[in-house]
Amino acid sequence: VICLRQANSGSSSPRRLATAARRFRISCTPRLSAALYGVLAQLPSVRLGHTTDLAGQKVLSLYRTEDGYLRREIFINPVTYAYAGQLVVAIRPHTSSGLDGTVSVRAGELLADDANITSQIVDHPGGR
Repeated sequence: VICLRQANSGSSSPRRLATAARRFRISCTPRLSAALYGVLAQLPSVRLGHTTDLAGQKVLSLYRTEDGYLRREIFINPVTYAYAGQLVVAIRPHTSSGLDGTVSVRAGELLADDANITSQIVDHPGGR
């Protein structure tokens, strides 16, 4: 049994969407992966789209706005439903202050990205 709980839009845990996607990276069948991503897509704060990832691949995109200025997007292979990467970009200018200083981001600034080009099961650690 799998249970996903929707966080409030003011949640102090903004990485839940990406965390859920990374957990689905384990060896799931395409059918199970599709079902799990379908659950995420039904959450009120999550949107489903089509885009091109950082490697130029056509992918499905699950995304949400977090903290009012971040767009967190996970990419999914539309054929295998495998995790294909992520993107985090500022959609509004924002300044945060903390004990270690002040950080400002501009609208359009890329904060995190990755693209999963290929993956495979190997016979031993480090194998190709």
